[in-house]
Amino acid sequence: MPSAPVGIILRLNRASTLGSRDYTLRGDPWVDEDLFVCRARVVGVETEPLRVVEKTKRRRRHMKTAKNKMRFTVLRVVEVGVRDPREVKEEREALEAERLEAERLEAERLEAERLEAERLEAERLEAQRLETEKLKWEALEREALKRDALQNAALKREALEKEAIKREAIKREALEREAMEAEAMEAEALEAEVLDEEVLDGQVLDGEVLQAGVLEAGVPEGEVLEGQAFDGEVLDEELLDGEVLEDEVLNEEVVEGQLLDGEELGEELLDEEAMERVMVEDEKEKEEEKEKDEEQQDEQKDEQKDEVKAETTSQAEENRIK
Repeated sequence: MPSAPVGIILRLNRASTLGSRDYTLRGDPWVDEDLFVCRARVVGVETEPLRVVEKTKRRRRHMKTAKNKMRFTVLRVVEVGVRDPREVKEEREALEAERLEAERLEAERLEAERLEAERLEAERLEAQRLETEKLKWEALEREALKRDALQNAALKREALEKEAIKREAIKREALEREAMEAEAMEAEALEAEVLDEEVLDGQVLDGEVLQAGVLEAGVPEGEVLEGQAFDGEVLDEELLDGEVLEDEVLNEEVVEGQLLDGEELGEELLDEEAMERVMVEDEKEKEEEKEKDEEQQDEQKDEQKDEVKAETTSQAEENRIK
């Protein structure tokens, strides 16, 4: 035992034979260490004399030398005793009981630690579940608020669209009313319009509206009242020295439903080109109004598309931010 310091007492626990003059106890291969007590003190470390071993081989003139000097520890037995097997058994039972009690206490401690760990884990899981439910409800509330906001925005947009459509309808009705009033006024003007030109011996005079009554018989020679109306009545044909103007066209305009002495103008053709121009102008005005309506409708559609596009873009931006 090279590491044993001098003076220390060692307990020897391995013995092959234990006995006295009368009895001998043999081990297989060692005697139970609880049946005896043997203690020895380390006296010192001694060395044996140097041993030299010469080694040779046959047919070889060389000789090999091996040197050996062993070291050993010197022990002095200070105590030797044999114990009663009953005492050994009782001691073993006591040790076993202590060991079992220690194991039970250790098991109880481990069980308590396990229960505490399970309780802490259950509390952690419960807190995590509550936190998850809280986050879930908060997310649902946010979704509900967002959905309400979108519904309100949609309702506002629909209200604005309906208001715009209503305004457009009112505007269109006003335009139609104005157009109808303008047409009525034009019709009244055409009905109440006096021929701007009067024929006098081949000379053109500015048209005058008769406001008083029928011209008396003292009409200058060569003058003819052409298609002039008086309070919605047609002036009869005036005779000049017994002569009636037959070939002269009245102011190049069509005088509808006017009679001369109860007879309808027959062969005299009123200017058809003037009527065609009036009809063409009316058609042009209708086409212009139609084009204006189409342009307004296209502008409304473009505005609606822009609003839908802006809303879609804002919604996508909100989703991206989330």
